[in-house]
Formats: sequence, C-alpha cells, structure tokens
Amino acid sequence: MKKNDIIRTLKKIVNDEKMRKRIGARGKKFAVDNFDTRNYCKNFLEFLDEVGDFKPILKLVDRVGVNLDLMGVAQDMDVIDKVARESSLIFR
Repeated sequence: MKKNDIIRTLKKIVNDEKMRKRIGARGKKFAVDNFDTRNYCKNFLEFLDEVGDFKPILKLVDRVGVNLDLMGVAQDMDVIDKVARESSLIFR
C-alpha cells in the first residue's frame, strides 16, 4: 500500500463515523472471539488434546534426532532425507 493510499484511507475513516463504528465493532468481536479467556482456554485444551495424540511421534523424532547427533550426522547429509522418508512411513 502506498503512502497516499494510507493517507486517503485514514482521512476516510476519520470523516466517516459509521465506518469507524463498524470497524470498531468488528475489531471488538474479533478480540472477544479470539482473546476471551473462556474461548482461549477451550482452544488451548483442544490443542493439548491434539498434541497429545502426536506424543509417540514426537518421542520418536526426538530419539532419532539425538541418535543422529551422537553419530555426528550433519543437517546437510543425505542420510537426513532418507531417515525422514523412512520415519514418515511408520506413521501413515
């Protein structure tokens, strides 16, 4: 967005009370919907449930990463792609 576009838009908002109220109401609704404590906690608990389902996968990935590091495997080595491909087949 160009400087003149921003200036024109801000002038329009300043001079249009209905637009300001409409934007304010939408902003408030967004904040309530997304940052309300109850909604936040509900969404966070749902996220934790979802992450819990992936716990075995995360444990495996951590163990593989630690072992590759202990073997001196670097990120740019071909073995990384091979291990990633083979690991992905386990959880299909």
